[in-house]
Amino acid sequence: MPLIEPFMSRQVLTAPADQTLEQAAQSMTERRVGAVVITRGPSVVGILTERDVLRSVARGLVPWSTSLDVCMTHDPVSIAPGTEALVASRLMFEGGFRHLPVLEEGRLVGILSLRDLWRATEAERILQAKEEERRRLAAEIHDGVSQELISIGYRLKACERLVGRDELGALQELAAANELVDHALKDVRVAINALRPSPVDELGMIPAIQALARRTFGPEVEVVLAASLDARVTSEMEGALYRIIQEVLNNVRRHAGARRVTVRIEPGDDRLSIRLTDDGKGFDLEMYRRSRPESSFGLMGIAERVERLGGRLHIQSEVGTGTSVEVVVPLPGTPTGRNDPS
Repeated sequence: MPLIEPFMSRQVLTAPADQTLEQAAQSMTERRVGAVVITRGPSVVGILTERDVLRSVARGLVPWSTSLDVCMTHDPVSIAPGTEALVASRLMFEGGFRHLPVLEEGRLVGILSLRDLWRATEAERILQAKEEERRRLAAEIHDGVSQELISIGYRLKACERLVGRDELGALQELAAANELVDHALKDVRVAINALRPSPVDELGMIPAIQALARRTFGPEVEVVLAASLDARVTSEMEGALYRIIQEVLNNVRRHAGARRVTVRIEPGDDRLSIRLTDDGKGFDLEMYRRSRPESSFGLMGIAERVERLGGRLHIQSEVGTGTSVEVVVPLPGTPTGRNDPS
């Protein structure tokens, strides 16, 4: 696993804590960076991202003349040049960080951007994603199809023993086996469809999502799709968003026990919002990450796809109240949708 040192930037924008938001924003724009590290002497005391600045000012929370120490993240998490890239990625994902200061023996030597890290390790992440997809499919087949086939075998053996002695019992066992066959076929189709090229190219985004919902859920689950697209959404964005929605819906099917699922796609002036909600069992997100770290890679995969689009992901869930997944991505040609190296 590579270390972060080759990927981090050694050209760090720093500022004192009493500098204003306006000054910091201007410096970040001129340097084309996404964050400023706040220092006091040789010590790092905070960090502030471009998004933090714009969000605070745009919402009217603070004026441009506010000093950085009011809005900055105090005592930010830092890493060393010898930190493994995967460890840094996990730390950023779990903590919601986009930039991390890099310290060596207490001295600021660089800054690591989440986007730069993921771009630099693209080939390795693709291999990891493929391997993770193989593991996910293997687990899905083992937990789903394999167990259903074993149960079918038991039912058929029971039916065989009852034939000639208890015709009604034999028919009941046979009916149960038939129901399990239907479930197994659905699981197999879902696994096969996950390996196929995106149907977005053939059907278009919205019809592809409609077809995906029909394949993913049976008639017992009501799926409500309220969607409209912006002409600025590129084919690459459509494909990536489709895969995000596909992964979320598969998670709902496997774990939520939902009776109703809603998918809303709404374009705005400069961004596209996608919200998927279900009325299922819900779960404790933090407990899930702690108790099943290997499974949280599914969430991490979704987060990586969102990050590649320059967007943000928000997951909200509580036990017994269902789950809401919101994805917001910038539209091409807008200030938030520009290609930025930070």
